[in-house]
Amino acid sequence: MKVVLLCGGRGRRAWPLTEERPKALLPVAGKPLLAHLMEIFAAQGLREFVLCAGYLGGHLAEFAEIESKRRDWRIDVVLGLPDDPTGARVLQCEQLLSGRPFILTYGDGLADVSVERLLAFHRGHPGAATMTTVPLKSQFGTVETGGGHMVRHFVEKPVVRINAGFLVFESAAWPYFSERSLEQEILPRMAAAGQLYAYPHDGYFKAADTEQDFGELNDACLADRAPWRAAGPELHESV
Repeated sequence: MKVVLLCGGRGRRAWPLTEERPKALLPVAGKPLLAHLMEIFAAQGLREFVLCAGYLGGHLAEFAEIESKRRDWRIDVVLGLPDDPTGARVLQCEQLLSGRPFILTYGDGLADVSVERLLAFHRGHPGAATMTTVPLKSQFGTVETGGGHMVRHFVEKPVVRINAGFLVFESAAWPYFSERSLEQEILPRMAAAGQLYAYPHDGYFKAADTEQDFGELNDACLADRAPWRAAGPELHESV
C-alpha cells in the first residue's frame, strides 16, 4: 500500500521559515519534519511514498533522491503548482496508485497512529474512505441560543473532533475526487453519500502550522524522544 503525502503548499503561517524551503522540510530535532512522518509509516512496514510537491518542489525532489538512496524506501515525486487545491494534487497521483487502496495524509502532521488498527477499522465498514479524527478542546466556552436569541445554555470549553489526516481511500473513492479542495468539497461530498467514516485516535497528534508549533515539536522530541514514534507493529506485505 502506498502513502501519499500532501506537501506542496506555501506554508504561509510558518513564514519566514518557509521562505527558502517547503514547510515539510523544516527541521525537527535536526531532521526534516517529512522524514519523521515517513518513519512513522516505514516503522510499520509501509515504505512506498508519493510526495505531492508544489511550492519549492525541487527541494522535495532532492530530498526524495537522497532518502531513496540511503533507505529502503521508494519515493515518487509529483510536481504540481504551488496554489493547486488539495484535490487536484491527489488527482495528479492517480496513475501511480494503480487502482489500489492508499493512505493519504498531510506533510505537516505527526501522530502515533497505528496503521494496523486504522486499516482494521477501515476494512470493517462499507465506505470508500476513512478519516482519522483527534479531539480538540476549545480554549473558549460556547453559548447556544434558541428562538428570539434567548440563551439556552453554556458549554464550557467543549471538545470537538477534527480531521487529522491519516486517511484511507479505496479505488471506489476516485469518482468523488475533483480538482477542488479535499476538505471543503471532496470529503463533504463523500460524507453526504455515506462513504466516509471517522476513525477515532486519542493518542499523540501535533500539526506544525507556525514557528511556535515547530518549537513545540522540537521540545517534544527532546523531552520524550519523539512521542509520535510509538505507532504499532510492522505490517505484513498483504496490506
